[in-house]
Parts: sequence; C-alpha cells; structure tokens
Amino acid sequence: MAKLLPIFAISALSAVGFGGWYSFSVLRPKDLQQYLEWQGFELASKKGGYIWKAILDEHKSIIVSRTKKLDPKEEDIESWCSSHLPSTDYESFKDDASKICVNNPQTVRAKIIQQDGNIDSLINDSQESKDKEYRISYIFKKHIDGVLALIGFIPPKQELGQEIKENIKDAGKALEAWCKKSLASKPEDVLVDNVKLLCSPTKFHTVKELIENQNEKNLLLTDGNNSSELNAKYEEIKDKASWTKDPDRSSFSMRVDDLKDWCEAMEKKEFSDEGIFSNIYPKFRFRCLKDK
Repeated sequence: MAKLLPIFAISALSAVGFGGWYSFSVLRPKDLQQYLEWQGFELASKKGGYIWKAILDEHKSIIVSRTKKLDPKEEDIESWCSSHLPSTDYESFKDDASKICVNNPQTVRAKIIQQDGNIDSLINDSQESKDKEYRISYIFKKHIDGVLALIGFIPPKQELGQEIKENIKDAGKALEAWCKKSLASKPEDVLVDNVKLLCSPTKFHTVKELIENQNEKNLLLTDGNNSSELNAKYEEIKDKASWTKDPDRSSFSMRVDDLKDWCEAMEKKEFSDEGIFSNIYPKFRFRCLKDK
C-alpha cells in the first residue's frame, strides 16, 4: 500500500485542481467595467488628458452609432461609457466598449492626438504647399542615421565634379507615403517619435528664412552695415572660375553690385526646389555671409 500512496495523492490533487479550474472557468465579470479590466484595459476615465479626443478621432463611426448623435463630442463618449460601465448585461456592446471606453489607441495618429491634443504639428495634407513641406522636411533630415532606409528612398548616384543631384520631388513623395502609412500603423513608441520628427514641417522655406531662423541675419553681406565685407568678398572671388562662369548670375557688370544682386536673388530661393540645399546654399553661405 505504501507504493500506492503517491498515486492516490496525485489523484486527490487532480480532483482539487480540476475543481478549482472548473470554478474559475464559470466566473464571469459582474459588470462591463470589470470585464474591461479583466481584459487588461485601462479605463479611459482614469487616463485623463486628451484621451477622449483621440478616441473620438479614431472611432467616430462607433461613437455615432452608440450615442445616436451625428456630431458627437468628447463629453458624449464619456457619458456613454460612464452610464454603461455598471451594466451587468454587456454582451451586446462589450466589443465597442473595448474600443471607446479604454486607453488603447490603435494607430500612431490616435497616439499623437492623445499626447498632444491634435496633429497640427505635422504636415497638413490639405494644404496646397504640402508637397513643398515634405521635400524640405526630407532635405534637412535625410542625414539622420537610418532615415533613407526607413522611408525607402535611394538617392541618385552622384557624378564626380558635377552638381549634386537630390531628386527632391521623388524624395518628398517617398516621405509623404511613409508618413501616411505610419500614421495608420500600430503606435510603437519609436515609430511615434519618428513620425513627429520626420513628418513635421520646418520653420523656414527659403534661404533667407533659414538664415533668420539661425539668428544670422546680421551676417548678411547685403546688409548696409556690412558693405566693407561685401567689397572684400567680391575682391576675393571676382576672378575665380566658380564666380565668372556661375550660370546663376544675372548681371556681369564686373562690379561689387553683381555679387550683391546674386546674394539677393539666391536668398529668395526655396529649399523645395532641386539643388538649392546641396548646391546653392553652400555657395550662398560662402559668398553672402561674413565670418562670425
């Protein structure tokens, strides 16, 4: 009999175990709130901030259906959830509640709205200037490690001794496509941060606006206070082939005003145009700004 004791012990334990499992299996959350919490959700009412705004943006069709309002507000969702959380008969709306009553953004767009209250910091796709905005954002952020692979863009091959080719139009389109795709993707923290970085517009569009943004306006040689530096720069470059054969020159009077005219024309150039960042801007800084 001594050898049989372990078997009986195991049988007894099994009986207790199955009984415990059976009891647990028939447990049912007492109400909707407990159901949501057992599913691992955090109630939206406990989150605060812009959570209701994010939910409204992401699940408006469900909210319209549940609240019976064509143009529901944040308080309408909150009210619906508050009145239904105590419900014990929740089977018919638990799935919708798990979307509109909990802190569980499903997209990067919703996550950004939850954090910031809107997506106004990103490039607005309804603006006529959006193509330019994406191009400029690309050209100033392309040097960040991993960006080109991330947006799936391969810059054109460069030819030795030739001006740099940017292919900025296609680059802007690649960034735009990536931004749109990412906004609809699952909100991983790294992706959210990358979208905020890459899909937001710059504070400048033209060469002069960048100079002003960098607090360098007083360094412009076109400023009357810097006339002596302008003359010195002209004397430095006037016989160089890079100046005498520059195709962007508009006047050839062989006077200092030629340089001033060139600087004033170039400072109006927009970085959304091909070659302005890579070819014109470096020359502008050399020719049109005095040393700090």
